[in-house]
This record gives sequence, structure tokens and C-alpha cells, in this order.
Amino acid sequence: MKKITGILLASLILCCLVIGCAPATPASTQKPVDQTAATNIPEQSAEATDDPAAKQLHIVFVTPLIAHPVWLVAKQGFEQAAIDLNFRGDWVGPSVIDANEMIKLIEVAIAEKADGIITQGINPEAMVPVLKKAEEAGIPLIVTNSDIPDGPRMAYLGTDPINLGTIGGEAIVKQLNGTAPKVAAMVSALDYKIGGDIVNGYTNILSKQDGYEFKILAESKADMLTAVQQWENIFNTYPDVNVAINVSGEAAAACAKVVKEKGLVGKVTIMAIDDIAETIDGIKEGVIFGTMTQNFYRKGYQSSQWICDFVRYGIKPENLLNDSGTMLVTIDNIDTYAVDMTNPETWN
Repeated sequence: MKKITGILLASLILCCLVIGCAPATPASTQKPVDQTAATNIPEQSAEATDDPAAKQLHIVFVTPLIAHPVWLVAKQGFEQAAIDLNFRGDWVGPSVIDANEMIKLIEVAIAEKADGIITQGINPEAMVPVLKKAEEAGIPLIVTNSDIPDGPRMAYLGTDPINLGTIGGEAIVKQLNGTAPKVAAMVSALDYKIGGDIVNGYTNILSKQDGYEFKILAESKADMLTAVQQWENIFNTYPDVNVAINVSGEAAAACAKVVKEKGLVGKVTIMAIDDIAETIDGIKEGVIFGTMTQNFYRKGYQSSQWICDFVRYGIKPENLLNDSGTMLVTIDNIDTYAVDMTNPETWN
């Protein structure tokens, strides 16, 4: 996570989250289609072949951050889906979080009569009206990463916070190997509900261990310097802390810095969130135990797949609310996890 507001972190860290499962996809949409060739197919060819997949669709992905590293992973999934499923994909969005700009871009997609729209609920209340406009225009819409519960959408695809914390907690228990967990956690802001839900997922597991103690929940304010100062204060006040849960992108790197300075490497199990460069470096260095990654590639690919299936075959996602899943990354899979997360067989 970068230095951003609580709202931005709500969108990037996990950012809004609900459980579900992904439906099966018709075999016809799974066959790779050369996009360039499809563009040159005459309009009547779809009727001649009687194949709905022969007609190229137009899907617009309105991202909250057009060039942020986390969202560029979603872009990779979106672009691969465009090749595999034969649609023209427009990747649009602001360079900084701006819900009003996102709303304008959705309105442009509606005016262009796009076949489908994918976006994120940065400001759910403000975005409901434009979702209703899309519905009135007959355009299917998928919301990803953070939901718009009151808006008309065909499906939501995002990370489930409790599930993420649960998986992370189980990994920490295994790593501690019977040692009593003395826990400190850091979120971007104390009133950040999603971050709190993730911490609860961790503590639901860790609290079952003998000798468990939860020392403190601190906030980084999405700032690296603040996170470093907070972790320094934590280890000075609670020198027996041996588990450091970080639910803010910069917090794990900050924790690793303090742990190294205090000579605590190997004595504190540091858990991070997402796979930013500093976190991956910390894992390779052996200072950070692991990180819980969110599958942004899937958010780009499967959201597009659902739209194609609906427009071409009338098939809706099996569930309204769907968990996009998470993966624990440690030194054991540091070199393979990125490829693994693009494999639909891991999407369960």
C-alpha cells in the first residue's frame, strides 16, 4: 500500500470483501481467440458461423488508479481476457483516487454503448446513480475490490477479509510451532473496518493458542515514517511481541526495518499484505515471514469472463458476492506465486 487515504487503502489493501464462488465457464469462451484477427471479421460472419463468440465485444474497465502497480496486475488479467475471449478492452481511470472522475468515465462508457463495465466502489454512495444509469441502458456491470452494495451490479468480486486473516493466522501458528503468540497489529487507520476485519480473522485463530496475548492495535496513517515510529514504540513498550501483523502495505517494510535495527530477526514473525517490492525483498532477505496477496489478476480476468458469458449466452455468475481469493507467499513459493495466481485452477 502506498501513502494514501483510508479510502484509497480500502480499495488497495483488500479492500472490500465478500465470500462467494466462481461459476464454470462455457468451453466456447475458454478457447483463445486472436484479437487482431477477430477485429477484421466482417459483421455478418457472426451470423454466418452462428457463433456468439465470433462477434467482438467492447468492455470498459474503470480503475481507481490507472498506473498503480497493484492495479496493473488487474490490467494484465483484463488484457489477457481480451485476447482469450475476443473483446476490445478499454483500461481507463484517474492517476489519483477521484470518485467523480471514475463516475464520468463510467458515463462515457454508457454513452459509447459498451457491452460491459467493470469498476470499483471507491465511494459507494456516490456511485449508485451511475450504476443505475448503466442498468437502464442494459449494460451489465461487475464491481470488484470494494463493493457498491446498494447499486445494481451483476456480481461483486473481491477479497474476503476474515478468510484472508484466517489463512494468515493458521500460517503463523505453524511457524511458531507451539510458541505462545504475543501479538501486535498495524492497520492504516483505526476506524478502517476492513483492516479491523482482517485482524479479527488473524486473532480468531491465534487466540486459540496457549499463552496468547494481544498487545496493541496501532495505525500507520498510510505513512512509512509513521509506521516506523509506531513499530519502534511497540517494541520498546512490549519487548515480548513475537508476532507482527501488518494490514497496511508500508507497515511490513517499516516493521522489518525496526526488527533489523533491534536485532530481532528470527525472533519476530512478520506478516504482510500484498506483494509490493519492499515486502517481497523482505521475504527474500528472511526478515519478513510472509505476505497475504490478493488476486488482482483474477479481478481483471474473471470479471471480463462473466460479462462475456452473460452477453453471449445469458449466463450470470452463480453468486452475487464472490471471494476473489488470497494466497500466502513465503520463501517457499516466492518465485512461483505470481504465475500460480493466474491459473484458474487456483481460483477456489
